[in-house]
Amino acid sequence: MSPPRVAKVNPPFALTLYRLVAWLLGRLLTAKWRRRGRVEPRYLHDIPARFGHYQHPSGVGYIWIHAVSLGETRACVPLLDAVRAQWPGQPLLLTHGTATGWEAGNSLLRPGDLQTWLPWDEPAAVKRFLTHHQPRLGMLMETEVWPELTTQCAALQVPLFLVNARLSDRSLGKALRLSSLAKWVFSRLAGVVPQTAPDAQRLQRLDAPVLASSGNIKFDVSINNIQLEKGREWRASLNKPVLMLASSREGEEAALISALNDPVHDAYFDVGAYHWLVVPRHPNRVEAVVALFTAAGFTVRRRSVWGADVPDAPEVVDSKVIWLGDTLGEMPLYYGLADVALLGEALVSGAVKTSSKPLPAAVQSFSDRTHTTLHKRRTLLWPLVLRCASRTCPRRSVWPRLLPSTHRYAHKWPMQAPRWFARIKVPRNARLRR
Repeated sequence: MSPPRVAKVNPPFALTLYRLVAWLLGRLLTAKWRRRGRVEPRYLHDIPARFGHYQHPSGVGYIWIHAVSLGETRACVPLLDAVRAQWPGQPLLLTHGTATGWEAGNSLLRPGDLQTWLPWDEPAAVKRFLTHHQPRLGMLMETEVWPELTTQCAALQVPLFLVNARLSDRSLGKALRLSSLAKWVFSRLAGVVPQTAPDAQRLQRLDAPVLASSGNIKFDVSINNIQLEKGREWRASLNKPVLMLASSREGEEAALISALNDPVHDAYFDVGAYHWLVVPRHPNRVEAVVALFTAAGFTVRRRSVWGADVPDAPEVVDSKVIWLGDTLGEMPLYYGLADVALLGEALVSGAVKTSSKPLPAAVQSFSDRTHTTLHKRRTLLWPLVLRCASRTCPRRSVWPRLLPSTHRYAHKWPMQAPRWFARIKVPRNARLRR
C-alpha cells in the first residue's frame, strides 16, 4: 500500500517579494560592513561567511544557537549551560550579527565549538549555511526570526526554536500588516518559548507553536561576584558617592552635560560632591562620547587605562571629571562602584529601555517609565536621584517618589515606607511630586 500523499503548501506571494528585496539589499551589504569596520574592525572579519562561503571545514550535528548582539549573547549563557548539560560533548555552533555579539560570544566557546556570522537572509546564502554545518537543531534568541532561514529549516527538517521570545503590541501590529508572510514564518518554527503570558498570546495570533512561558532567562545570569566585590572595594576608598549613567544611548550624554552645567541645579546640589560614571550601551560610540565630554570642558578618564585602582584619590574634588566605562563584560564592577544607576533613557524622551539584568541589591536603580514627564520637568530629576544617593538615605528604590502625591504612603517617604513599597509598579500616568 502506497504511503499517503502530503499536500504541497505553496509559500505566500509576499515571501517571493521578500526574497527579491533581500537579494537586492544583499548587493549593498558588503559596503556597509566595510564602512562599519572602520570603527569596529570585527565587522571586517570573514565577510564571505555573511553569504555562506566558509573557510572552516564542514561539520555535522551542531547544536546551533543564534544570539544577534551583545545583550542576547550574554543572556544565552544559562541556555548554553543547559544545552551542555543535556547533550554533553556535543559541539555548539554560535552565530551572531554584530561585532559586540561576536566579542562576547568568543569567551563562551569550548574546544570543538564553532563561531561564525549568521548568513544574510537570501536563499543561496541560507542553503550554503545549513548544508555546510548541518545543525542538529537551532535556537534563535528573542526576536531573530528570519523568513528565509525559517522556511529552509522547515524544508530540511531542522528543528528551529525561538527561545526567550518577546513580541510587543507594536511589533504585532506591524506583523499583522503582512499576516500571510508572518503566519507562514512563525508557523514553521518547531516551538516558541515566550518570556511572558502576554508575549505568548501575541505570538499565538501569528500561529506560532507556543510551548510554555519560561520568564526572561536574563534573570538566570549570575553576577560576577569577583568584579562586584572589586567595585565595592573601590567605592569604599572614595569619600564621594558615585552616580552612574548606565547603558546610555545617543543623546543622553548631551542631556547629562546640559544638566551638570545648568545653573538651576546649583540650588539643589553641588556637582563636585559626586563622582560621575558614564557607561555607553554600544562600544562603537565610545570615541564619540569622549569627544562630546572633552568639547564640553570635561576631563575623561577611561576604564581601559585605570589599571588596578580607581582613578581618583579620595581627596580629588574636580567636578569636571567624567569616568567612562569603555570595557566589555565589566558591568558588575561598575554597579559595585556606583551608589545610583540611571538606567535606560532616563534623561531624554523616546523609547523606554528598562533594565532586565541582574543588579546588585545595594545599588539604587532608576528606570524611566514616565519619560515624557521627566523630559518636560527635567530639573526635578536630580533632587530625586541625589536624595537616593545620599549616604544617610535608606537603600531603597527611588520608584515610590514617582508615585502621585495622593498615595497614602507618599508623605512618609523615605523614612517610614514599608519594605514592600519599593516593589510597587509605577503606573504610566504617574506624575512627579513637586
